[in-house]
Amino acid sequence: MELYYQPKLHAGYRTVVGAEALMRWHTPDRKVLVPGQFMAVAEHNEVIRPVTWWAIKSAVSRLARWPEELSIAVNITPSLLLGDEIISVVRDALDIHMVKPKRLTLEVLESIMVENQEAMLSQLERLRKIGVKISIDDFGTGFSSLSYFRDLPADEIKIDKSFVIPMLSSKKDHAIVKSVIDLAHNFSLQVVAEGVEDMEIAARLTDLNCDVLQGYVFDRPLPAADFEKRHLP
Repeated sequence: MELYYQPKLHAGYRTVVGAEALMRWHTPDRKVLVPGQFMAVAEHNEVIRPVTWWAIKSAVSRLARWPEELSIAVNITPSLLLGDEIISVVRDALDIHMVKPKRLTLEVLESIMVENQEAMLSQLERLRKIGVKISIDDFGTGFSSLSYFRDLPADEIKIDKSFVIPMLSSKKDHAIVKSVIDLAHNFSLQVVAEGVEDMEIAARLTDLNCDVLQGYVFDRPLPAADFEKRHLP
């Protein structure tokens, strides 16, 4: 296993504000698999827990070497959110590497939040009390209600790429993106747009006051050494 890092840029200044850590599995036959190709197998064979704890610890260790203003986001599989172990793993990793909690973001899928709303909201609130940030990933695909949005213990939402990629050619997708940005800002939430694949989309998102941009137009996920060489001072 190896963590790759994809840059996240400030929409206005186009400076790197952090990265998303994305797991890659280097197989014995030299293939590189993305999470969608092995996560289900990892969960079925009950190795998702140690793999995720390793990802959190590795990301925090990397943060300790990066400038203080940068952050890293780590995806958390839903099955691990409701136990107490994630609290101790996050707290211990931050303490060991002396990293400020606000520099670590935990990304959770919106769909699972909707399915297990009360329990998930409570657990996310516990994580936020540590000081880490919570991001709701793939936002817009879970059909959440306004009451859920009102009570959401999160710091940012990520607009799903299925709305971002076609937004210039689809009035409906453009309207969804604009509405989500406006609504999120009214609730003091930061907005990240993923799937930014060309500069025209990036410019339009900036015009709509999106906060952070992430996508192939800026770079693909990279091994840590390559990311640091290309994107860190």
